[in-house]
Amino acid sequence: MYRVYCRQWLPAFTSSLTGEAGTAECEAVFAARHEGRISGGDWRIDAPDNGYGRSFLMLRLPNCCGEFAGEPDAHARAGENGHEDHPHQVVVAGSAEERELLAYGRRRLRGAEDGTR
Repeated sequence: MYRVYCRQWLPAFTSSLTGEAGTAECEAVFAARHEGRISGGDWRIDAPDNGYGRSFLMLRLPNCCGEFAGEPDAHARAGENGHEDHPHQVVVAGSAEERELLAYGRRRLRGAEDGTR
């Protein structure tokens, strides 16, 4: 069994606040839950300024976008939608490589404790 993963922006926290207050709440949640586990370019905050809507803490994480019995089919799917800014990765289901992908965001990054991410 083969799985295709792509790194996608996914909501990790939703705030009912907007503007600076929504941004501050999302930043606090990031610091408490994800700092040291997510690289600097893999998180962002989407907060509307107009007082309507919600603010979101977004994380770019590996997301499973397909499961295939054959490797050629998995690679065909990966090539179908993957490109430089949106790469897809094929892994064997249950493999060490898949576990490493899924650990991103859950384990501390090497060097994160001493601030040398």
